[in-house]
Amino acid sequence: MDFTRKICALWAAGLLVAGCNKAGAPPVEPRPLPVAEAQHAAPLSEAAAGQPLAEVGNVAPASHVVEAPHLETSWITDDYFAALIFHPRQMLHHQPLAGESRAWLDAAAADLGFTLDDLDQVCFLVGPPDLAEPKSAAPFATGWVFRFATPAGQQGMLKRFLGEAHSKQTTYQGHVYYKDERAPVVLCAPDKTTVLLVPERSVKKALGGATPRSELLLRLGAVQDRPDVVGAVDAKPLRPLLRRFTLSDEAKNPAYAWAHQLSDAVHHLDEATLTVDLADETLARLTMDAEDSESAQRLEEMAQGYRGAAALVLSALRGQWVRGEDGKGYAPLFALGRETLAGITTSRQVRQVVVEAPAPAALADLPQTLEAALVAATRGAARQERVRRLQMIGLALHNYHVVKGSFPLAASRDVAGRPLLSWRVHLLPWLGETELYQKFRLDQPWDSPHNRALIAHMPAVFHTPGAAQDGRTRMVAPMAPGTPLAASRPVALNDFTDGPDQTILLVECGPDRSVPWTQPEDMPVDLNDPLAALGSVDKEGFLSLYGDGRVEIIRPVIAAHALKALFTHAGGEPTTSSP
Repeated sequence: MDFTRKICALWAAGLLVAGCNKAGAPPVEPRPLPVAEAQHAAPLSEAAAGQPLAEVGNVAPASHVVEAPHLETSWITDDYFAALIFHPRQMLHHQPLAGESRAWLDAAAADLGFTLDDLDQVCFLVGPPDLAEPKSAAPFATGWVFRFATPAGQQGMLKRFLGEAHSKQTTYQGHVYYKDERAPVVLCAPDKTTVLLVPERSVKKALGGATPRSELLLRLGAVQDRPDVVGAVDAKPLRPLLRRFTLSDEAKNPAYAWAHQLSDAVHHLDEATLTVDLADETLARLTMDAEDSESAQRLEEMAQGYRGAAALVLSALRGQWVRGEDGKGYAPLFALGRETLAGITTSRQVRQVVVEAPAPAALADLPQTLEAALVAATRGAARQERVRRLQMIGLALHNYHVVKGSFPLAASRDVAGRPLLSWRVHLLPWLGETELYQKFRLDQPWDSPHNRALIAHMPAVFHTPGAAQDGRTRMVAPMAPGTPLAASRPVALNDFTDGPDQTILLVECGPDRSVPWTQPEDMPVDLNDPLAALGSVDKEGFLSLYGDGRVEIIRPVIAAHALKALFTHAGGEPTTSSP
C-alpha cells in the first residue's frame, strides 16, 4: 500500500487541473457527500469489525487548533519541522472540472475510499526519523493528516484501509488506533472527520493532549486566510539531519542527489513559507528568512539560479513531448509553464528573500489545457501498449523461426489446399498460450462449430482499439505476391534479400479492415496502391512490425513505391526510410 504515491498523484493532478476564477470570485458551495457513497470499500478486518467506527473518533482536539476559515492544524504535533497543506475541495470548486481530467481525479480518490467533493484538507508532514525504529535509507519520517467535510469521507477511507496494512488494534489511554509492524505509520481516527497516517510516536503524542507550539506551527498560524496550498519549514532541526545523511553511505546513491542540493540551501535558511492561491493575482509566494544578510544574498542567488535551471528543463521537456499529432495537446501546458516562469520575481530585504509568481493570463484556461494534455497522454499510453503487444508478437515470430527454421505461413491448409486456421493460432505456443492452442482442432477450419467457440478467447496480445469486442484484431500480414507470409512455402530470414530491417512482416490496419483472429484472412494488398489496403488508419500513421523485430509508425503519406518495397522481402527495390 503506497500512500505517498497515491496522494502525490492527487496533489500533482489537482494543482494542474484546478483552474481559477477572477480574483475574489466566491467558491461554489460543495455538495455534502451522502453516506451511501462512502460504503464501497474493502471490508473491515475482524479486529476492526469489533470496534464500531463511530466510537473511534472520541478525542478532543489539541489546544492549538486554528479555526476555519484559517488552516486546520489540530493534529500537527511538535515533532515535525515541515508541512505541506493542500485543500482539494476548495481548489476544485474554484472552477468545476469535467471530462477525462475530472474522471482521472475521481478514480484516484476512489482508490483511497472517498470522493474529491468531501476531501477538505490533506497535510503532508516531515520530521526526524525515529531512532527506535529499524534503520531506514530515508533521512526523514513522514506522516499524513486527512480532513473531510463530512464523517462519510472518513468512514470511506477507514473502510478502504482497515484490514489491509493496518489491522492490529491498539489502545492508548482509552483511545484506539491500528498498526502493522511492517508499516512505518499507524492509522487513527481522532475525531469524526479526521484520519491520521503518522508514526506511532506522533499519534501517541496527539492522543495524549496538547503539545507545545513548535516553530512550524507558529509559521503556519501566521498564514492569513486559507490559501489553496500552504507549505512551511523550520530549517534549524533539518540541518543536522541533512548533514548526517549526506555523509552516509546511502547518500552516495544517485537517487539522493537532491539531498546534497537541499543541504546547501538549508545551510543558509532559517524558516520559509510557501502559499499558492489559484484565485489571487499572485499565484505563488515563497518567503524565506535567512540567518543573516549574507545568507539572504546567497538564497536570492540560488532562487534565481533555480529559475534559470527550471526554464532549461522545461525547454528540454517541450522538445521531447511536443512532437507529432499527440504533441499538440501538450503545447499549451508548456506555454503556461514558460509564462509562469517568465513572470517570477525575486526581492531581498536584509534577512528576508521573497519569490513571487504572478498568475499568468492563461491560468484561467488551465482545466481545458490539462484536458487536452491528458487526452494526448492517454492516446500516447494506449499507443505504447499497442507497440508493446506488436513487439511481443515479433518476438514470438522469431522464437517460432528458431524452432521451425522459418516464419509461419499465413494459414494452415488441409490436404485439398483449403485454408484452416490463421498464423495467429499457430503462434499461440510461442505467446505462452499453449493451453488455448491445445483446445483447437487443427484439422478443422476456423469456423467449424468447435473452433468457432474459441474466437471469444482471443489473447490480449491481439487486442487492438476498435476491433477487440467480438474477437476481431487489426494485427494482420500484408498479402500479395512477394510478401513474406503470403509465399507458397515458409520463408526464412535467409530469403529476405532486401534485408529483414527493410521488410514489414505485420501491420496494424484500420478498424474497418479488422478480421476474426482465428480466420485465415489478413490484408490483401494491391502493390500498385498498397496504402489503400490499410483502410481508415490514424492520420499520424500505422504501426508496422519489421523482420528484425522493431516496431515503427509509418505516416500515411508514404509513397506507393516505398511502401511496396517495404512489404516485399525479395523484390530488389530500393527502399528509403519511412517518413
